[in-house]
Amino acid sequence: MSFKGLKIQGNVKSKGIDFYDDILVRYLRRNKYRVKDTEQQILSFIHLYETENVFGSVPDEYLDLPSSKFVNLLPFRCQDECAVLIFRFGNVKS
Repeated sequence: MSFKGLKIQGNVKSKGIDFYDDILVRYLRRNKYRVKDTEQQILSFIHLYETENVFGSVPDEYLDLPSSKFVNLLPFRCQDECAVLIFRFGNVKS
């Protein structure tokens, strides 16, 4: 699959970022295959990532807590915009 229509590959903001095809397809599907909307959404995400340090304020000690080992929030959502969680009940021992 070719994404030559997307101009994010040569954009200054997206320089050095490898865009995998499956991620680009997700953005295209989300925007109903409107290329301009997809480009804008990706560039907005890059801007958000650069300006807002979303996960930078989470201390490393939090990631080592036993509670963080058996519940995971996935970065993807269902089609009805529900959050997806994975519970691992067998891993509650620390």
